[in-house]
Amino acid sequence: MYLYLISCSRLFCHVLLLTTLCLACQPTPRSTKTTINNSKTNTLEGDTNSTFVSAKTPPADLPVQDRMKSRPSFAELLKNCRVLGKGSYRLDSASIKAIQAKMGQNDLNSKAVKQLSSPLSDAVFNRSILYHLNDFYQIDSIKSMGNYATYRNSLDIGMTAQSQVQLVGKVALEENFEAFIWALDYHTFEACPYSYGTYVLATLVRKGAFVSCSLIGELSGGGDPPVFGTELMTARLRKKGVELQNRSVYGEEGDNGKTTLEIDSSSQFRKIKNYEFQE
Repeated sequence: MYLYLISCSRLFCHVLLLTTLCLACQPTPRSTKTTINNSKTNTLEGDTNSTFVSAKTPPADLPVQDRMKSRPSFAELLKNCRVLGKGSYRLDSASIKAIQAKMGQNDLNSKAVKQLSSPLSDAVFNRSILYHLNDFYQIDSIKSMGNYATYRNSLDIGMTAQSQVQLVGKVALEENFEAFIWALDYHTFEACPYSYGTYVLATLVRKGAFVSCSLIGELSGGGDPPVFGTELMTARLRKKGVELQNRSVYGEEGDNGKTTLEIDSSSQFRKIKNYEFQE
């Protein structure tokens, strides 16, 4: 939620520019808390080198339209995607970093993402990803119309600079029941406030039909100095449900050179019943 508020600081400007570019391209017609005062920033266990992670450097402009045209079809990607496990799947921080490293491979367009996310509910648990999916749809539309360079040149503080989605793989939970794992990665314009993140989702498929979808992992961060924050969500997915572990770090750098940290840890279990994630 903290990062959501940061990214919304320039929401009106962001939406106005995205809408203008899109229209121009369209044809007419349980929890524990710890507070730490330290001159050194603590690290997330098994994760980043520092809780304060700088925003990603935006990649150089690529021939976006050519790359999009050469993408295999969604049906081909689903058919040929790699098997991540049978019966269960573990998503840890290393797994999320591996996903980040492969962004740009097996990337999906808006049509495919809307199919995968169609059974995603607007429950509080999923609301943060709904915001980022909306950004992705608009940026993907701009790219498909060849207006991405114009958009990049028009970026302002807090606006999303890049957003992409890739199909990670599938997990065979039982016969005729599997989960497709996919991820959204984004970062904003490199100025304060800034934010970035990788969100991992699981879409449950029963006999070829997409029946349920939920957020199962996250590695994100952001800040508006002197405050900053990071979020880490890891998971263990089985046919009976998904075990989630969350770790949030919020910090503020004081005038005296010391950093104050507040660390929240929690866990929860989301049951799968009748082949659907339960609220």
